[in-house]
Amino acid sequence: MVATRLKAEPEPLIDAALLVVELTAAGAICGAICPSLAGHVPPHPTLHGTLGDAASILANNVRVLAAPFVAVVVGFQETSFGRRVGDLLVILIAAVSAVPVGIALAHWGTRLTPYVPQLPTEWAALAIAIATWIDSRDRTTPAGRVGASAVAVLLLLVISASLETWCTPHRHTVRPARQSTPVTVREPIPMWMVGWLPAPRILAPVRPHRFKVARSLPLTPFGSARPHKPALTGLHQPPRPPQEGSQK
Repeated sequence: MVATRLKAEPEPLIDAALLVVELTAAGAICGAICPSLAGHVPPHPTLHGTLGDAASILANNVRVLAAPFVAVVVGFQETSFGRRVGDLLVILIAAVSAVPVGIALAHWGTRLTPYVPQLPTEWAALAIAIATWIDSRDRTTPAGRVGASAVAVLLLLVISASLETWCTPHRHTVRPARQSTPVTVREPIPMWMVGWLPAPRILAPVRPHRFKVARSLPLTPFGSARPHKPALTGLHQPPRPPQEGSQK
């Protein structure tokens, strides 16, 4: 079923959207069958609502969703081998973005809702990026259309980063009497899931003066509610007093 979505048809955007929905549903089924896939740490605030949070989220998502556009510009669609590589690339991006989200939604349900207001716009950006590849793989696509799609994806990702940064629950900070730097009051939180693209971002458990930031959607699917390993998400922050961040 997934492979059929990668054929050029009159409405590649519909195909791409259906692919994302199908993979999210597949993740939800997996999460319902095996709840342990979602881990044991419930969603909780991890972002602080700063421009740095928004910039990190945006950078991660742009990095992931640039791949289909790079494949088109480089000309993967011009050879049979290149088309297979491009198909595999977009399926991988869609899967690592959508399946973890489905798993988390199936397990946590409405408890996760406050942390994913950005999901519709992130999924829209993901669908447009995939549609760009589908539209180009078997026919010549005008450069102007590819450029317009890239601009649309960037705008959607800016909106998504803003929603995730400023419209999700935030960590509360206090200023201790003997410290000049605000620090977050936190409880030890073990990592409960490893993810990659469009999900909310969350900080992994840390020791004083050492911590890591993780990311959400694919395109990395959740940053503000779920932990991820920096090695997979590529998001890092310089050492500072322990704080919590977000998951996709």
